[in-house]
Amino acid sequence: MYGISTLTDKNIKAGLVVGLFMNFSILLMFSRLSGFFVFILLNGLWSVSTMAWIGTERTLIVSQASDTSRGRALGTYQFLVGATGIISVNFGAFLWTATESLRFLFMISGILGLIFSVIVAILLRSIEISDTKMVDRF
Repeated sequence: MYGISTLTDKNIKAGLVVGLFMNFSILLMFSRLSGFFVFILLNGLWSVSTMAWIGTERTLIVSQASDTSRGRALGTYQFLVGATGIISVNFGAFLWTATESLRFLFMISGILGLIFSVIVAILLRSIEISDTKMVDRF
């Protein structure tokens, strides 16, 4: 997985957008495809997209914070992700119970992922990253 993180460190914005787009695409594939080998393949691809997504989002957060507030920035981000996770897990459980279909849940997640990925891609255009090789700063 070092290869993935090396690629995403070279272009942080593109790495984040590719990771997000791979994530929603895989969710949409889970909603349509079936079979054991497809399941194994999609889970393998999902790990690649997760590596690209998590690594770049944290690098992006740290790149926007000053040297003395990086830990606080990551802590605040993790708090917001956790708080959002509490709500989204319960909403997903409600949808799964109401529809009795995991495929429907994956489809809704994929569509929402598409919408939010486009929003993130648009917002990333306004962020200026001063140092694209954040590894050298640590």
